[in-house]
Amino acid sequence: MLIKVIFVKRIISLLGILPWILLCNSCMSVRYVSTIKPPAEMRYHSGVRFNIVKSNFSYGKPAVRFQLNQRLAPNMLMETAKELYPDLFSREHAALPVKIRGHIKFSRNLLLLIALEVATLAIVYGVFPGPMFETYSFSLQTQVEDQFSGTIFASAFDEFKTKTVGWISLLTPLGLLPIPGKTEEPRDNTFTIGLASGISIHHSACMKKSIIRSVVKALESADHKKLAEAYNLRKKLE
Repeated sequence: MLIKVIFVKRIISLLGILPWILLCNSCMSVRYVSTIKPPAEMRYHSGVRFNIVKSNFSYGKPAVRFQLNQRLAPNMLMETAKELYPDLFSREHAALPVKIRGHIKFSRNLLLLIALEVATLAIVYGVFPGPMFETYSFSLQTQVEDQFSGTIFASAFDEFKTKTVGWISLLTPLGLLPIPGKTEEPRDNTFTIGLASGISIHHSACMKKSIIRSVVKALESADHKKLAEAYNLRKKLE
């Protein structure tokens, strides 16, 4: 009886380890989407310029902080801002300083993937691509302040998400087939080693563009007259 119990426990342990072993070698195709969309047209026409000088994010997981802390640094966000809205963002001295703060939460369906692997012993689901999702939930506040006027504007927290939508195969290269559907950045079709492929360049680009859209959305809701007065004061004091 004891031998049977030990045998059953070992079988269960092997079934639990199997998907993790298989996941260490997988093929996947992913696309990137965001819940915050670019405005149909730029409504901010006051002539005021902004410069992102600080970004401060809290993260739900240390691994997410490790991957995103440098990618979402002020200089990286500013480069994206200048690319998307060259008439709004500038490094000129008179540009109003913008500070971004917020929280980023990460979630994915890895447990569902493992459950499916155990249920099918990786025979069907491992051969044909199965679904995978990763979601980053953002809650951001935009602030405009300088040493002359103090806090000029502080927005309410804006919430949005960026998502990795993909499929993955473990036993065949079928997962490398481009996943259909709209994507905001080029798809990544990759062979991965390890349980996580990390945050790709394309996904981080999607995140940065989403953050900048959130900032612009906030600035459009601000008192434009007050911003213009603070900007003109900085120009006089250059």
